[in-house]
Amino acid sequence: MRVHGAFLPLVLAAFSSTTTSQAADMRGTHAPAAQAPVVYSDSGFYLRGDVGYGINRPGNIVFAPNTASTERTLTHKMNSSGLIGIGAGYQVNALLRGDITAEYRTGAAYSFLNRIENLTTPADYYANDAHGRVSSKLVLLNGYVNLLTWNRFTPFIGVGVGLASVSMTKFHTTGVGPGNLNGPGNIIGGIGADISRIKPAIALHAGISYSISQNWHAELGYRYVNMGTIKGSTTQCWGYVAVATGSYSSTNCQPSHGPRIKNFGMHDLKFGLRYMFATPAALPAFTPQPGLTGASHTAPWAGEQGMPLTRKY
Repeated sequence: MRVHGAFLPLVLAAFSSTTTSQAADMRGTHAPAAQAPVVYSDSGFYLRGDVGYGINRPGNIVFAPNTASTERTLTHKMNSSGLIGIGAGYQVNALLRGDITAEYRTGAAYSFLNRIENLTTPADYYANDAHGRVSSKLVLLNGYVNLLTWNRFTPFIGVGVGLASVSMTKFHTTGVGPGNLNGPGNIIGGIGADISRIKPAIALHAGISYSISQNWHAELGYRYVNMGTIKGSTTQCWGYVAVATGSYSSTNCQPSHGPRIKNFGMHDLKFGLRYMFATPAALPAFTPQPGLTGASHTAPWAGEQGMPLTRKY
């Protein structure tokens, strides 16, 4: 009993030391602070690219004759165009953004059939069949309003103004009729030189975007563009051929004012991608609540080095 009694103080001392060490370790162990999700700013610069399909719908296509004649269009049509464009812009906030875009619209063939009459003798007329191509380059300054955001989808509307460089090429015309201006049964024709004109343009936008990530956004949209009236070059008459004899003559063959595409409107369906240079938003400074103390007052997003808050009782 004396041997066991001698070891008892040593056992108690060892137990007391272990307990004290564990308590100290527990006081120095802190659960890691919760990591808050990264919040990105709603504003920033972005780049964009677009492709699309444009349905060309001019109000009318006419062939303006010389001053001695009058014209009436019977039918007209124009093919569709493809388009490709790039742009850069800035998103002001979650609701507003704007950009400047530049695009190329592929050439579209057009044709029209009209009746040209002599002003003094309307019975002296011929039917005129005309063909050509039109293409354009378009620069627009656009503004958009985001209506709402639901499950990453954001519908929007917008307007744009800018300039278009419109090229009219490969124009040619052939006329024939029972009462030809240069003699019954004659075939008359002409060609127009290629020409480009700068025209003001307006645009209306509507569509929906989808946020693939904080940086990438896909966009599907409709756009209406109008470039007003486009005037072609003066058409030079190459002469007329008498059907009965096959003879050629250029007598009284006068140049005309050429083709006119009136109220040139386009309905475009576009698909685009936007890359936004998004940056994490600045988070507000953390202010300790009254009655809370701790070795270090840090915000919940301070990371693993932050010390948890303890309430003083």
